[in-house]
Parts: sequence; structure tokens; C-alpha cells
Amino acid sequence: MRFALISEGITDQVVIESIIGAYYKNSTEEVIINPLQPMRDATDQSRQALDSFGGWEQVFEYISIDENCASALDANDKLIIQIDSDICWQDSINIDPNMGHETLFAALRSLLISKMPAEILEWIQDDLIFAIPIHSTECWLIPLYTKDQITLKKLNNCENVLDKIEQDIVKKVEKTFDCYKELSARIKKPRDIQLISKHDESLALFTEQLPVLDDKCESLQELNTCKDLDCSP
Repeated sequence: MRFALISEGITDQVVIESIIGAYYKNSTEEVIINPLQPMRDATDQSRQALDSFGGWEQVFEYISIDENCASALDANDKLIIQIDSDICWQDSINIDPNMGHETLFAALRSLLISKMPAEILEWIQDDLIFAIPIHSTECWLIPLYTKDQITLKKLNNCENVLDKIEQDIVKKVEKTFDCYKELSARIKKPRDIQLISKHDESLALFTEQLPVLDDKCESLQELNTCKDLDCSP
């Protein structure tokens, strides 16, 4: 199974790669992730360029081009499109960020679909997967490093929240490939996905779109019933 990935930035790619790796940990089929936007090279792997590539506007631009969407699925089985819900605070985005997770996820999914060429969308829509963290991918990492109930409920400025947690992994949370590779390394198995989903429904809304590859891979139902389980780290 080959996944193409369009995301806001390299750090988002790293987190999603860790999640997919954990989700398919028990699968016998090889899983490959091909980041398309932003592109990654030897230099990019050690830093996150702030202004030269990536970002929500670049995601919109990339998926609006016929050739990009078509070629993504020419060489891959599924196309994952990631964007954080914190874009709703942008003046140009007319979506209420305070809606419930499922409603907000659906609204942003519709917004992304509206940016894609209609003639291409008709034949690729069944192979699209949307990753929409609420309100950022950093929020998906917080449950891995704290049991504090107040901290677990935080959805804003999650990068700063994560930085203040005594997680003994990195001295300072920085927008770099290496930093997020270390932080997301704790996502190792399906139960880690359950743990995060218990506190942030947007992760379950992402993983429930992932195809089941074989009977050795835990089912979507098992992964998405975390609210009924003790998912303490």
C-alpha cells in the first residue's frame, strides 16, 4: 500500500508517518509513504523552513492543480491531505473553530474538496483520506506525555503546551524534522493511537479512513473504541 501525502509542513509529515506506522504495525503488507508537499530532501530533514514552503495556503494551491492530484494517484494507492483546524482563525476562512470535532472536521474536509478540480475529483474521491488535527498535530502528541487532565483538554497553542511538559525527550520543542521525529517516536502501536483518540476525536476521524490491509491489522472498530478502554500511558 502506497500513500501520497500532502501536508502543511515537514513536522506534520513526521507525525502522520508515525501514526500510519503504528496503525499498520501488525500488517504483513508493506506500507510506503511518499511526501509530495512539501518535498523533503537531506537539508529539509534537519529543519523546517518557515517561509519558503509548506503551510495551509500551499496545500490549497497544490491540490488545486489537476496534474498534482492526478499524478499523486498515478503512483500511489491513496492520497492523504493534511491541514490543521487552526486555519479557521484566518480571516479568509469562514468556518467557526469552536464547533464540535466531527462537525469541524467535516467542514474543513468540504473546504479542501472545494479547492480540488471537479473533473479530477470525480475519479479520485474514493482514494482521498483527510487528516485534520484539532487544532494542530502537536495536540495529537500531548496525551503521550502527560496524564494531567487540565493539560489534556488544551487544544490551542499545543506546540507551547508540549514544550512546557516535562517530557524528557527534547530540551525544547522546535519546528524541525529531528525534533518531531523524536517526539512522535512514542507512537509505536495501535494502542498508542487509542490513547490519543480518547482525548482528540480528530485522530479517530483520520484513522477510520485508513484501509484495513489484512486480518492481522487491528480493525477500525477496535482502534476507535478507546473511550470505552483504559488507555492510560
